[in-house]
Amino acid sequence: MDPDLDPVTIHELPASTWSAPSGILTRLRSHLPYSIPLLRRIQHHRAYPTSTAVVVATFAADAHPPVHGETRCTRSSSDAPPEEEEEEEEEPWLAAYIDLHAGRETQVVIYSSAEATSPTSIDIPRPSSTKNAPKSTETGEDQLSLLQSRHPQTIRRQLLALFQHIHTRRLPAYTAHLAATAPATATVTDHQLAPPPPQAFLIGNLHTGLLALLFAGPPHQNNDGAGRELQELGQVYTSGSAAFVPGLKVHRYDSSPYLKYLLGREVVCSGAAAPPAGFRFHTREGRRGVQPEHFALVRSRTVIPRSDATLAMLPGAAVYVQHAGTEEEDAEDPVAWAFLGPDGSLATLHVESAYRGHGLAGRVALEAMRRGMVEDGRWWTREDDTHTSMLVHTNVAMGNGASRRVMEKLGGSVGWTVTWTVVEVL
Repeated sequence: MDPDLDPVTIHELPASTWSAPSGILTRLRSHLPYSIPLLRRIQHHRAYPTSTAVVVATFAADAHPPVHGETRCTRSSSDAPPEEEEEEEEEPWLAAYIDLHAGRETQVVIYSSAEATSPTSIDIPRPSSTKNAPKSTETGEDQLSLLQSRHPQTIRRQLLALFQHIHTRRLPAYTAHLAATAPATATVTDHQLAPPPPQAFLIGNLHTGLLALLFAGPPHQNNDGAGRELQELGQVYTSGSAAFVPGLKVHRYDSSPYLKYLLGREVVCSGAAAPPAGFRFHTREGRRGVQPEHFALVRSRTVIPRSDATLAMLPGAAVYVQHAGTEEEDAEDPVAWAFLGPDGSLATLHVESAYRGHGLAGRVALEAMRRGMVEDGRWWTREDDTHTSMLVHTNVAMGNGASRRVMEKLGGSVGWTVTWTVVEVL
């Protein structure tokens, strides 16, 4: 790194400034849909605040956002000539939501403005399990999202400055908390993803192009030889054995990334979805959604760890079997369910194997989105416009052909690819 470059300063943004005309929420709204994971995570925090979380950025709370053309965040980089993109690209900025006390759940969500201003993608081999996946050329399937920026070194420096900020300013209090509560927070052996090591942190919804900028060697640049560089970068990424810049240890990342599906207002607000005959969206007592006594069942069907406290605060929907008669019956369990996660994504969509083939996945997904976005209200305010305020995203493993087909049938389209990664500053 050039020692003559000005150091990157990471600013903590007080919650009182988030909704200001020049605040972080205003910036993120202007960068939709690319900024949706971070925007939704901060909006969720406003409804369910925690003292251990902080929002940070490479700009101060009172800094005015750069002028951002209306079409910059709504079209692909291929919609304009490369030279026009280069002339218009703004100096990138970065923001993040950090809550290390989330533990096994996502601890950090990052957004770089370069995700909106300089996106590109390359073809990658299709995982063998997706042979029967939808073949729509509009979804960007079988592609890896990267960034083709004029400022790759700046973006890398911003990421490293953020990681250093977490390491020096946030980790000490968290590791002290772990040490003080060691017996209560001892790792339980189960089928779910392991927590990150105490000195590392779990980043979720990370644009694959941002991770690629941390690969060892000079970051790729938007120049005449960029096409070949990007293809080589893709090969390194999908190998799963990428080397990273000195001082950074990446414990894991998804070499076969997740597809970020976007579902617009026309899907989310399409009206209440009635369950198929023989099923209902409530228990016999009329209680809607997954009940607390069912949280253990939900966890047993996924590798994604979510605590009872997290599940209890998430809007969602569940499907129950409609039995004939009114006599007392045994306790009933849901046979399908879905939630909107803390980042506003459609998450934990599941149908019990004995009940597949009834169209329950699509019905419960629509109901969860409707309840979360239309009824709940935590993810939209008067500052939001009616279209983007109802936008929902979800992450589907590239190799999960069944879930990809469900998202296609619902009207979802792939925006870009993301990964979950565990990072440690050495």
